[in-house]
Amino acid sequence: MAETFRQKTGISHTVRKVYYPNGIDLMMEENCLRMPDGSFLADGETIFYDTAGQVESRREYKSGKLHGEWLDYEKSTGKIASKMTFVNGKMTVCENFDMEGDLAEKIVFITPETCQIFSYYAKGQIKEKKTYQNGVAEGEFVQFYKSGLTLRKGAFKNNKESGEWYVYKNNGLLQTKGHYKDGVKDGEWTYFQKKGMISLREVYNNGLKDGIWMSFYENGQIRERGFYRHDNKVGEWLSYNEDGTLKEKEVYYGNGQLKEKGGFVDGLRSGEWKTYYENGCLKEKQIYKEGKKSGECFRYHKNGAIETFGMYEEDKKEGKWSNFDEKTCLAGEKNYKDGQVMPEKTDSSVSGQEFQKMPVAVLNNIGLRGNSF
Repeated sequence: MAETFRQKTGISHTVRKVYYPNGIDLMMEENCLRMPDGSFLADGETIFYDTAGQVESRREYKSGKLHGEWLDYEKSTGKIASKMTFVNGKMTVCENFDMEGDLAEKIVFITPETCQIFSYYAKGQIKEKKTYQNGVAEGEFVQFYKSGLTLRKGAFKNNKESGEWYVYKNNGLLQTKGHYKDGVKDGEWTYFQKKGMISLREVYNNGLKDGIWMSFYENGQIRERGFYRHDNKVGEWLSYNEDGTLKEKEVYYGNGQLKEKGGFVDGLRSGEWKTYYENGCLKEKQIYKEGKKSGECFRYHKNGAIETFGMYEEDKKEGKWSNFDEKTCLAGEKNYKDGQVMPEKTDSSVSGQEFQKMPVAVLNNIGLRGNSF
């Protein structure tokens, strides 16, 4: 180790040089104070070198305490890898850089317990700002697009999202706003379309959808509305065309299982309508035309076997109607005309025993198995 001295106000200033074991390659060069008792206090810049003589780190001291900048360098490029700023031995700022030398992360210490962490896109555009207290996310949070516009903002409490949160489109318009409690959605959440009109409104309770749910067209007309209970659809759900006319209806059991579903034209039932048992099995399938039952009608047992098959015309039963037991054996038949039962007569219909022997594939082809829909 070699030392050089110069005197100042009675205290020796020295430059200490420390070498690697080979005695040739310089390991450290330190500006320091040599005290009367022979000890040293770093005072000024200290430089660390690798065995190739390349600077690894620069640190600034004042009277033995870190004060100023501490720079670490990337060995492969020689660019700054990190920069820390100290005041009287306490770190106030820490910056980390990527391989290109662009800022990747910045930590600002507000108090010894509280800091803000900034992360960055390549080329130094800010990406995210987050506040920590005692190592836990606590306080303001903001996330940014590369353009610098805000993407998302809110707050954390005990490392979980809390309070009002906002999400923005890349043109600066609000996209979503809602409330968090203990890291899960709670209360009303609203979503917006590109023109600022509401597209969806929903209510949460402790992270589960619970309450009214409504979606909207761009013209403000309701698209769909209904009600959730514990994350399940319940009761009546209605969807509408863009002109406000009724389009479709769904009805749900209390367990969230679909009970009934079908469409409308000009406010009247139209097309295929289906009803279901609470276990999810199909109960009935019926065609409507201008609000009236028209065409084939299938009704099923809870096990999926056909129960009743027949035809409607203008809301009235017409022709032969057949009833079956849960094993798909024919249980009875009746003939109708204009909705009225016709007198029984002998015909060549398939007997119950013959029907029972028919292959499942044949039953499926004529719609006599509920689990085929």
